[in-house]
Amino acid sequence: MENPKIYSSIISTMKSVGAVAKGEFNTYDKYKFRGIDAVMNALGPAMRQNGIFCTPHVISHIQEARDSRKGEKLMYTIVHVEYTFYADDGSSVKADVYGEAMDRSDKSTNKAMSAAFKYALFQTFCIPTEDFIDTEIESPEPNQQKPVSKKEQDSEPDCPREEAFPPIDQMVSELIEKANGNQVMTNFINKAMKQANARDLSELAYSNPNMIKAWWEKVCQKNG
Repeated sequence: MENPKIYSSIISTMKSVGAVAKGEFNTYDKYKFRGIDAVMNALGPAMRQNGIFCTPHVISHIQEARDSRKGEKLMYTIVHVEYTFYADDGSSVKADVYGEAMDRSDKSTNKAMSAAFKYALFQTFCIPTEDFIDTEIESPEPNQQKPVSKKEQDSEPDCPREEAFPPIDQMVSELIEKANGNQVMTNFINKAMKQANARDLSELAYSNPNMIKAWWEKVCQKNG
């Protein structure tokens, strides 16, 4: 196809849609977020006007039961979804995303699919938020080691305080709770998993425990 219409259709849609604010509030974990309904309400009319529709293809679906730090039973789900956006001439582009969610009943897959679709829309149509803050959690920096003097080299080094951290599984569980609905953190975790070729956050944790410890200290220990 010489001039695929999907490209111009996506650009026209982007011109029609502005920022989507974090207009919803999670009362359980106390954070604001952009819900899928708000995103669809903003994008739907522009997509219809420009002749764009999309279809999902679930590449993988991982689900397991876990305990929260409060002792509740939670169902943890990760979906890997490929969304194809079509124009009316048959041309298309694909968005490959992950969605991750936990739920206390039977809605974790629904939530994970909503998260995946939401981020497919965010990233395909470059939808900004009105109050985006480039926080440290989006780009955590590794611990910087000071140059070691000769005196320090000759003395017995301090042992790392591993007892200051809970088990890896507990840190992962707490991070998942905090990331559920937190767009910036979830987006960064998904990006980190993709770069590390990890199937889930637990696999990423065991391949890079220092990263998980840094996140846990920043998000769970200091913020409660």
